Amino acid sequence: MRRAVASRPLVVIIFTLAAMWALVGGLLQPVMPLYVASIGGQAADVGIASAMTALAMLVSEPLWGWAADRFGATVPLTLSRLASAAIFGGFMLRADLAWVFLLQFLRGVAEVALAPIGRALLAVSVPMRQRATAMGLYYTVNSLARGGTGFIGGGVVDGLGYPALFASCAGISGVSALLAALGLRRAPISLKGDVAPAAPEPSMGEQDRLLEPSFVRYFLLISLVTVLGHTATAGWRTFLPLYAATRLGMSATEIGIMFTIWGIVVTLFTLPGGRLADAFGRKPILLLGLVLITATVLLTASDRMQGTLAIAGLFVLVGLGQAAFNPARTALLSDIAPLRRQGLVIGLYGSAEDMGLLIGPLVAGFLWEGSGPAIAFAALGASGALALMVAVVAIDEPAWQRLRSAVVSPRAADIAGK
Repeated sequence: MRRAVASRPLVVIIFTLAAMWALVGGLLQPVMPLYVASIGGQAADVGIASAMTALAMLVSEPLWGWAADRFGATVPLTLSRLASAAIFGGFMLRADLAWVFLLQFLRGVAEVALAPIGRALLAVSVPMRQRATAMGLYYTVNSLARGGTGFIGGGVVDGLGYPALFASCAGISGVSALLAALGLRRAPISLKGDVAPAAPEPSMGEQDRLLEPSFVRYFLLISLVTVLGHTATAGWRTFLPLYAATRLGMSATEIGIMFTIWGIVVTLFTLPGGRLADAFGRKPILLLGLVLITATVLLTASDRMQGTLAIAGLFVLVGLGQAAFNPARTALLSDIAPLRRQGLVIGLYGSAEDMGLLIGPLVAGFLWEGSGPAIAFAALGASGALALMVAVVAIDEPAWQRLRSAVVSPRAADIAGK
């Protein structure tokens, strides 16, 4: 991967694609657990359906990152969006659990492509000192589209049914494929390096430093914190709709409104979270996010949060936590990745995110079925608490700064910081 001068058209296209991708996720997020239950699924089946998507993302995200480094962003993104459109069409053909599990797996393969490619394009297009802010803006756009449309997904299901929702998602995916094919082709840069790089390519010796124990250790530590944090948030988001529907009697539209509240909070505070991480350091903001996430999940486990206002408060709290956690953790990783290997490194790191998305719903689903929702949420809260402890003990920001100079050449680091 090459570092090129930041381009406003490219950034606009990346953010537009991210918004359309997140819009599809936002429409589906509040209602997919309810859909699985509506075709005869139990709590464990809800967890399996979510885990199938995460498993596919875990396997395929590094491959998408490698493909972008090797071939550029246009072809992978276009193919992935076309595949998503076809997969959502498949949801309208049949409504049984085995078919849904298969489509959820295929959906994970296709939908995850933008995650490593979009973030890597941003990482190579902005100075290092602004990188957390750029990632914060990326997550802000993502959260605005994903969370701000939750009530629409619930309303479509209540008014028109699930087939209408799947048809809408297929249409949005098709339009985004067209945008990727036309917009990125005309963009001034790509991950393949369509223009001369603004920073020198690292030598083979510098690339080999990715295998040095110091880099591998730090990469694994950041990944472990991410796995544990995502286990807590993914399990909570998957089963909160089921909890609200079965325990509190909330409708799909009401649950969608809760996700919209979450989206608004994340949208408003993610960019400030990124700026705080740039100004005061990645680690303090990351720890703040983990504290808020863990508190939210454990409050849910207490089973004392009854009523619409209480549930809304939980979504506000977890939104604030994610607004701090997401840009800080992503910047920690992109800061130490060589410029030419951003796609591959962020893709591999994305597998850690996906592992949390896999473990959280799966474990919570079986615990819910066997021991009830309180135990399921308590286990998710324990995962968040463990992530917090690992981050406090193991992530040393001065060590990260020294590691940066060991992985990227001093001259490249100087240019990246301008």
